[in-house]
Amino acid sequence: MRDNYNCSSSPKNFDDSKSAGGQLESVSGSGETKLCVAKLPTTYNESCYRSARAVIRSNAPPRNVFFVGRTNYLETLRHCLSSPGQICVLSGEAGVGKTATAIEYSYKYENDLSHVFWIDAETSGGCADTYSLIASVRNRLVQGVDVLRDQNSLNHQVRKALEFTKHRWLLVFDNVKSVSTVEPYIPRGLQNTQGSVLLIARIDTLLDCPSRLRSCQALRLGAMRLDESRELLLCSVDSDADRQNLHLHRDHDRAADVARLMDGLPLSINMAAGYLRQSNCTLAEFIDIWKEWQSWSTETTQGLEAGSIISSLDILWKIEIRELPKEERHLLEILSFLDPEVIQKDLLVGNHKELALQFLNPVETNRYRRMVKNLSGRRLVTITDKNGIQTLSIHRLLQLKIRRDLVRKGSVRFARVFDKAYCLVRKMYPPASPIQAPEPLKWRTCKMYLPHVLSLWHAFTSPSSPLKPRLELATLFYDAGFHAWEQQVNIADGIRYLETAEAMLNDMGVDEDAKLRADIHCILAISFESHGPRKDMAILHRRTEAMRIRTLIHEADLSRESDVLLTNSRNDYGLSLLGSYHFDEAGRIFEACYERYCCWGSEEQIPFEYAKYYTNIARVKMWQGNFQDAIRLCYRGVELFEQAVGHTWKVFLSQFILAYILLQSGDLQGALDLHLQICGKYDFTTVSSCYAVGAMYHYLGDLSAARYVILMHHRSLA
Repeated sequence: MRDNYNCSSSPKNFDDSKSAGGQLESVSGSGETKLCVAKLPTTYNESCYRSARAVIRSNAPPRNVFFVGRTNYLETLRHCLSSPGQICVLSGEAGVGKTATAIEYSYKYENDLSHVFWIDAETSGGCADTYSLIASVRNRLVQGVDVLRDQNSLNHQVRKALEFTKHRWLLVFDNVKSVSTVEPYIPRGLQNTQGSVLLIARIDTLLDCPSRLRSCQALRLGAMRLDESRELLLCSVDSDADRQNLHLHRDHDRAADVARLMDGLPLSINMAAGYLRQSNCTLAEFIDIWKEWQSWSTETTQGLEAGSIISSLDILWKIEIRELPKEERHLLEILSFLDPEVIQKDLLVGNHKELALQFLNPVETNRYRRMVKNLSGRRLVTITDKNGIQTLSIHRLLQLKIRRDLVRKGSVRFARVFDKAYCLVRKMYPPASPIQAPEPLKWRTCKMYLPHVLSLWHAFTSPSSPLKPRLELATLFYDAGFHAWEQQVNIADGIRYLETAEAMLNDMGVDEDAKLRADIHCILAISFESHGPRKDMAILHRRTEAMRIRTLIHEADLSRESDVLLTNSRNDYGLSLLGSYHFDEAGRIFEACYERYCCWGSEEQIPFEYAKYYTNIARVKMWQGNFQDAIRLCYRGVELFEQAVGHTWKVFLSQFILAYILLQSGDLQGALDLHLQICGKYDFTTVSSCYAVGAMYHYLGDLSAARYVILMHHRSLA
């Protein structure tokens, strides 16, 4: 059953680079060859770091003042990325310090750069969101973004700006699971730009990448050397330690013994340091405690995903968990089901009526503050304050460890903790419009909390998940799918949410005539439109089913909401009739919808509904040969769409339809002018305007202009 929910695929592996010195290899489709690079200075000049020229950063994490070691890896990264046009993949097992090493590289050698852009690439949604932040950096690279409210268009403009800017930039994609997620955001013709790209991945994710990205360098990060591990431990435990004379430190030898137990894993070393500081435990006492737990431990990692559970982390967690107060353990368990990068305090702390969440009520603010302070001191979470907003983060490997423990404690315990996380997310994530109308005022909140919905989705669809489907959870996934369509952002993710929700309804045996089924049919049908004619039959089937269900609901309940939903389904069915050239029948349906709109309110009150009518009936008028009315009606549709949802994808789509009608009417210049306005917008429909522009230039006899436009269009999509 779980396979019905999980639509994701796993990236493939490359061979590891075994050298602790950070050997760099060139990876291509024909095999692996040693990279030849120009020799660069290998010493770090601190005076250069204090250069007056400030590097402009977007979404970049702060520098870690406790970072130690990795000198050879940092130098190798610089060799790879020192010249523009280069791509490097920094890979390694979870907890080995990939992100920390990349952060240190971006600061240590910042004098080589003008701009550093940090992209959260774990999900397509996070990738799109953080990529768009580039547009708002100081000394903007992207011009004219103030009028762009559509994220796809904005990100397209960002990518084009990176292709042409003369500034030296570095684009870092963190936690890449598949190159296919980040490939659309890497500038075309990278070798001709002033930028370099660093991909951070748990495993080498090159086998699934497009051919243009295969000639990149791969650097696999290994465990820390013993001297580095010891330095990290001593400096983390003793803030007064003299880094230049650590060999004289009173705990120098004991620190080496502890470092060996940590397997050279920075995550384990940091957790051990946190435990030592918070518990006032000596290194000798810690070693004794470790040996006791190691001898008592009977757990095994057999059958688990390779590298997912580290033995040192497993023992550390047992040592930590015995000293954590009950409520701190409960908080950590909840955090294990949320987005690990940004967990808002507002998500956790609220007026909770649920008994299991009352320890997070606002009246318990001091208790919450003490809990997170202790967890942060133990290096189990990280506290960040940005613009006065406190957030927590937790390492993914620690999340996995906590969830594995919950699985071993039984499905009931696992489900109970999951329900707590679900309850918190559900309170903050806005429900979809009951009449499936766009609500732009909700979009910011949706964007803020959607990563947590995705984390819940991953936990539910995991093959090892013991969770059973529930209607409330299916509704949350439907809401996320609706908002993906509503904003036209990450449609593929939206389809996965909707299909998971539908599979859950099937497993629960929910009535085939349920309202939620009709809602899912409707949004999936619209989302499938981007797939082209191959989905036409599936779209028609879903629209027919949605109309059937909503007819039954309306007959039983003559409410305004059921009237609106039934009318929307009829309008959508009319669109399918247009696609199959049944224009007269479609026209009658659109006119019947218009009569309902007039009953509901004026154009000023419900502009979105009237905009749909004017745009759709304009297409009917065009096919009937009435171009004058078609053009007038479509112009009005464009105006009302902009009034309803701003300058977003719906406006681009209606402008594209208007340009098509103008062309069919014989107004070649008017169609060309309108296509030229919208062909740069990165939308699945309006990019086709480039083809139309090329064809019209060809018709007008300007072959060079036609060739240029078509080639530019192909490059933008390549």
